[in-house]
Amino acid sequence: MRSIVIGLVVAPMLVSCSGAERLTVETYAREAATLADTYVTETQGLSLRYQTTVQEGVRDLVEDQEQPDLDRATELVASQTAAYLALVDDAVGRYVAAMGSLEPPSALEETHHAYVDTIASVRAHLPALRDAISDAATLQDIERSLAGSAYADGQASWTAACQQLEQRIRDLGRGADLKCVKTERTP
Repeated sequence: MRSIVIGLVVAPMLVSCSGAERLTVETYAREAATLADTYVTETQGLSLRYQTTVQEGVRDLVEDQEQPDLDRATELVASQTAAYLALVDDAVGRYVAAMGSLEPPSALEETHHAYVDTIASVRAHLPALRDAISDAATLQDIERSLAGSAYADGQASWTAACQQLEQRIRDLGRGADLKCVKTERTP
């Protein structure tokens, strides 16, 4: 009898020491939405700065010249794009780490992990994309590298996993805007 009592006292202590406590659905939804909002705000800011820098830089290279300097324009776009993608890689990495550190409620665990795994998988394609951009010889090469990249292709699976997580949270009686569909802002 004494061993049963000790087991009843010790077992909950071991469980509570084994890791972080799971969040409630409400807390998880709030924290996940905050992380998504922070990530989207940051990456939209990066995107706007990148677009503005490239547009102004290219305009300065081709405006008021009889013969536009396409080589310098290509170098500018390639270097700015590679730098932008490095910043995006860092932002995605921090987002994956932050989302991965959340302890979802049991009912969301599978969908949460699928979402985090999808983001990590999509992010894994960024280094190859940066390399392709750095190796581009023309503006058309840059455009093709961006459009045909596994990173760009992975955006659809990222969105789908995000929407599945949002739906699962709704199924559990809560709402969360994880910014699955990002509105484009232009400079």
